[in-house]
Amino acid sequence: MYNFLISLISLIFLNMGVISAANFGGVNIFPKDYNPSDPTTKSRFEVELYPGEEYKNSIVVTNGTGKSGNFVIEAADGLTTKDGAFTLENPGEEKNHIGKWLAVEKKEITLANDESITIPFKVDVPKGTESGDYLGGISVFQTDQKGEQGESSGLQLAIKTRVGVRFYLNVPGELKKDLEITKFTASLNDNDKVGMDFGLTNHGNVRLEPKGEIKIINYFTGATAETFPIDLRLVLPGSPTEVPITWDKSAWLGKYIVKAQVNYGDKVNEISEQEVEIFYVTKKAKIAITISFIFLLLMFVSIVRRSTSSRIKK
Repeated sequence: MYNFLISLISLIFLNMGVISAANFGGVNIFPKDYNPSDPTTKSRFEVELYPGEEYKNSIVVTNGTGKSGNFVIEAADGLTTKDGAFTLENPGEEKNHIGKWLAVEKKEITLANDESITIPFKVDVPKGTESGDYLGGISVFQTDQKGEQGESSGLQLAIKTRVGVRFYLNVPGELKKDLEITKFTASLNDNDKVGMDFGLTNHGNVRLEPKGEIKIINYFTGATAETFPIDLRLVLPGSPTEVPITWDKSAWLGKYIVKAQVNYGDKVNEISEQEVEIFYVTKKAKIAITISFIFLLLMFVSIVRRSTSSRIKK
């Protein structure tokens, strides 16, 4: 029994780790005047305009799907997904800025395979527009694309290819940077790791690309157990972002102070911080504690029996 328990305990301890540069499905869209030496210019326009000003340019759409097709070109406002990835509003959604101010010359086109077309567009910034960043883009999607046969279900899957090029507009004026950590909690997740729900809200008027880190501190000793970066993305004004975070090297048990710090500018005060305390015991720790308790109990019983037996012999 003793050897079996030692082996079991040893075994346990030994076993305790969206819309982008638009080329998808053979459909391609990019700025006509992009700079080949700067890859970022092929996926976006970055423009500065004052209220009342107009901007003109062109996009190029190519069809490399292998067959002719009908396509719709549409301007849309930009937004971020829950985890911070940039994307464009879906067709039919209400347009409030870029999607409303940007007009393409052709909204419906037909292209043969390997055919390209240049489409002019213009952006009119209304008078009275407040200063700040406005993000959106131009998307293209195929309207006559058929579903593809599902391998197991036999159902026709409704697949629609949609790609886009971004449009970043800055309206000069008083720019405000204000980023707040609006949600920060920590708990054990289903994988027996410490997981954190981390939320940010941009109260300013410019887009932010913050940098952040998590610091894990032992509550009792004050020693830093680990520090690691937070994978943050674009945070748009008025667009809350939530980022799931996992402490991959979570200890089996303990009490810790978890600190989050996010830098969103160059100034000293452009920092947002939050901290939480967590006490937890993982499943592995519970098993190890239970087995250790059983082992100690058996050892105690064995010692008592030997002591009793020795007294009886005397």
